[in-house]
Amino acid sequence: MRPLGDPIELEVDLGNANVGLSADLDRLIYGRADGSLAIRGTAPRSPIQSLPGPDGLVHYCRADPSGRYVAMQYLIGDLRDHERRRYIFRVWDVEKRELIHEQPGTGNLGMDFSADGRWLAYTGVDGDIRLFDMVEREIRGTLTTSINVSALRFSPEGERLALARSEAVEIWDVESKTLKRTFQLDAYCYDVAWHPDGTTLAAGCAGFHVHLMNADTGEEREPFVGHSAEVTRVGFCVEGGLVASSSWDKSLRLWRLVDGELMLSHFESGALAGISFYDSRIAVQNGSKLQIYEIAANGEFRMFLGHEPELKRRGSVMMSDDGKLLASAGRDGVMLWDLDEPGTSARLSTGLSYSALFRRGGRELITSSNQ
Repeated sequence: MRPLGDPIELEVDLGNANVGLSADLDRLIYGRADGSLAIRGTAPRSPIQSLPGPDGLVHYCRADPSGRYVAMQYLIGDLRDHERRRYIFRVWDVEKRELIHEQPGTGNLGMDFSADGRWLAYTGVDGDIRLFDMVEREIRGTLTTSINVSALRFSPEGERLALARSEAVEIWDVESKTLKRTFQLDAYCYDVAWHPDGTTLAAGCAGFHVHLMNADTGEEREPFVGHSAEVTRVGFCVEGGLVASSSWDKSLRLWRLVDGELMLSHFESGALAGISFYDSRIAVQNGSKLQIYEIAANGEFRMFLGHEPELKRRGSVMMSDDGKLLASAGRDGVMLWDLDEPGTSARLSTGLSYSALFRRGGRELITSSNQ
């Protein structure tokens, strides 16, 4: 996983829920502290446009696949004042700078556009799911539910909706507006995502696990275990071959779908903000910065173990210029791995170390530490 360019400054840290990205990750829409929206490309030095907002905060934001439309929940008032705070739900045509839909909002984060951009599903004030026709610009149906939804996602073909609600994932048929299947989970479900095949679902839960299930057969796989806190975002990347998850343990993890093997743990990286529909890029938000990464689609994934697991803070990681050695600095010293001999490692007892740099040729190592 390598960064593509420098991080994008979001001006203010309002949490990853207030960032919307187009399906190709080329257009970014995010909320400012004054309630206005910023619209820009993710390429360096892209111009920034603005849309006005009410006197409040953008509580949640989601862009349609083209990046032309954006739906959002505004929070008006103090989040801590349950009696006086209120929400406004709006849908904007970004290109025309036109407000096309407005309703009283909720604090619910459930909303999504279909892959073809025709439909928008969102949670109404009564807890039911509204189906808004983006062409006719009117509500065309309702899914009658009884519990607030934490996330909802259209299937790739747009015929079904997956709802994450309480300790369950529900599959609804959009045309008949009927519930087709329910998966009971062992903890509160924060997020749900469809595989490009339209069959497999991933769910991120408060039980620290990533759950996998088959929407057609009802089969459930063994959960992916590795996070040490609630899993709040999930998605599929690299043509569905990998499952991406981010958690309150401040890690981003990539799992191989076929067998659940953990391929990458990236600590202090931030929260998953978007996954490209078309290539192997993902977007990760860390505070007020958004970074686009490229995932090696056909490369070799290897995990290097050696640092003490409870010492989560890491320093720099560097490879020698001949590609034979890897050095990693951490609280417990510097680890060295021989890349030609898997499993071969050595530790330098340097104490708390911040960096480890190879000199040209890879025969000497420069470290910085507290000793």
